[in-house]
Amino acid sequence: MIYRKKSRSHMAVIIFLILTALLLGACGEEHSEGAYGDIHLYFVDSNQTKLVTMTYGLKSGTVSGQVEEVLEQMNKKSKKINYLPAIPDQVHVLSTSVTDKILYVDFDAGYLQMKVVEELLCRSAIVLTMSQLNEIDYVIFTINQQPLADASGNPRGSMKASDFVGESGSSINAYQEKKAVLYYANESGDRLVAEEYSGLYAQNTPVEKFIIDRLMKSPSGHSLKSPLPSDLKLISVTTKDGICYVNFDSTFLEETLGVTPEVQLYSVVNSLVELPYVNKVQISINGETDRKFRDYVSLRDAFNRNLDLIE
Repeated sequence: MIYRKKSRSHMAVIIFLILTALLLGACGEEHSEGAYGDIHLYFVDSNQTKLVTMTYGLKSGTVSGQVEEVLEQMNKKSKKINYLPAIPDQVHVLSTSVTDKILYVDFDAGYLQMKVVEELLCRSAIVLTMSQLNEIDYVIFTINQQPLADASGNPRGSMKASDFVGESGSSINAYQEKKAVLYYANESGDRLVAEEYSGLYAQNTPVEKFIIDRLMKSPSGHSLKSPLPSDLKLISVTTKDGICYVNFDSTFLEETLGVTPEVQLYSVVNSLVELPYVNKVQISINGETDRKFRDYVSLRDAFNRNLDLIE
C-alpha cells in the first residue's frame, strides 16, 4: 500500500515536469516565430472567390530572408483546411530582389496559365502580404524577366497595397467576372463603337462604377480610343427607379482631345443604359445639374440612349 502511494506520487511529479517542459517549449517557439514581428499572410478561401488571412510570426531578420519565408508560406497549405495557397502549384517563383523599397518577383510561364479571378487573388495576396514588410512599399511582377501586362497589353508596373483596398477600407474581398458592352470613340472621334468587355467586378463596388472606370482606360481595339479624360474623377454613382445618377468633377466639362462632345457624353449614357435596370442617365458636376456640357448641352434632364451616334 505504501509502495503504491510512492509510485503514484513519483508518477505525478514526472507528468508535471513533462507538462512544464512542453509549456516552456511552446512559449519558446512562439517567441522565436514572432521575434521579428507579426504580419498577416493572405490565403484564398475554399471557394476561390476571396482572400482570407492568418497571423504569422517572422523568423528572419533580413528583408531577403523574410521575402523567401513568406513566399514559402504562401505556397503551401495552411493548417486551416478551408485556406488554399495564394500561389498555385503550377506557378513558380524564379527570383526575387528588393531595391529602393520595391520588391521584384519574377515568375515562370505558369503564372500566365491562371484563370482571371485566380490571377487577381494571387497577385493581390502577394502585394498585400509583402507590403507589410518594413523594407517594401511596392511590388513589381515579371514573367521570365518580361513585365506583367494587363488585359490591354499595358505593363502593370509597380503595385501597392492600396491598389487592392475597396472603398470601405477593407482589403479585396469577393470578385466575379462581369461582361459589359462599352461604347468607345472611333478613330476619328466622331462616332461610337460598341465593344464587349469581360473583366473582374468587385461585389462591394457598383457595376456602374466598374463600367465608367473601364471607359476611362484604353480599349482593347487598336482603332478605338477612350472618350473620357484620363484624369476624370467619378465622385459617386447610383441607380434608382431606372435612372442612373452619375456625379463627376468639373474635369468632365473639359474637352477630350479628338473626341466630339456628343461622343464623350453618350459614351457614358449608352454604356450605362446597356444595364438591364437602367433606362436613363442623369449627369451632374460636383452635385449640380444646372450646368451646360461644353457650353451648349444642358445637364438638367436625364439622357436617353442615342443610337444615331453608333457606327
